[in-house]
Amino acid sequence: MKLRTSEQALDAIDGELAWRTKELNNLCMALADARKTFSGHLARAAFTLVYAHWEGGVKNCATYYLDFVTRQRHSYDQLGTNFVTIACANAIQQAASSGKLQQYSQVVDFLLLNQGQRFQRSKLFEFQTESNLSSTVMDAICFNIGIQMGARFELSRNFIDRSLLKTRNAIAHGVMEPVDPKVLRESTDKILSLLGDFRTELQNAIVRKKYLRQ
Repeated sequence: MKLRTSEQALDAIDGELAWRTKELNNLCMALADARKTFSGHLARAAFTLVYAHWEGGVKNCATYYLDFVTRQRHSYDQLGTNFVTIACANAIQQAASSGKLQQYSQVVDFLLLNQGQRFQRSKLFEFQTESNLSSTVMDAICFNIGIQMGARFELSRNFIDRSLLKTRNAIAHGVMEPVDPKVLRESTDKILSLLGDFRTELQNAIVRKKYLRQ
């Protein structure tokens, strides 16, 4: 998907969350209509999907945003320093692993001499969720794209780390972790709210061009 205009980027982010919201809400409604005999089993299965939409929604929307910024054809010195970090992240990692000054020199040359060149996202760069999108990993993703989540995210750190991830990981590893259907509904609402906040921050950044260096 080539996101060259702000309208295309806004629509892509809206579309990404629309189908996820519909699927999760439909799943919760189906669970509410299910027989009590099966509701506990279905809730366990559904909980893993709630986490999957959290991870997938964040990663895909962040990728849409980064692709949009890349296609604006701005130079490095016009963009926030986080995008410069993305551009040279692989070179820094290679230099660190080699331990050779020549490799570090290439990074220094890039930072000092190439700031007028057009920003290019490394083909090797992708957002790392570590298959475990904790609040700390979310912080890293937000840093990469230069946005900040609001108060709801700060208040939800314990929920993400100690409820969402803990329960999902237990189920995924075959532990008999019970999930109350009411807890599933509450968790779904919290995740959809957090994804909505993430969408708002991304779309505000697009409209207000927050990706440009201040």
